Amino acid sequence: MFVIDEILGLLKDGEWHPLEEIATKASLTQLGAQNIIGFLATHHFLEVNEEHRKLRLTPLTLEFVNDIQRIEREDISVFSSP
Repeated sequence: MFVIDEILGLLKDGEWHPLEEIATKASLTQLGAQNIIGFLATHHFLEVNEEHRKLRLTPLTLEFVNDIQRIEREDISVFSSP
């Protein structure tokens, strides 16, 4: 799995998560996590609360991730039906 996919997956609940938690779960160094998160925030995929060092998906990104997962589930059910 790509690191960005993993980060988006970790944030798909829409809640705020500490930067350290995301770095640990994605097996990234703090610097690596900050670089990727900086990229995602610059391109408006993430909201960052710099004071509390937390992040979450923007509403539009969250909707997109949920739509993709719904489509994947529908595709799986179509192909697994007898």
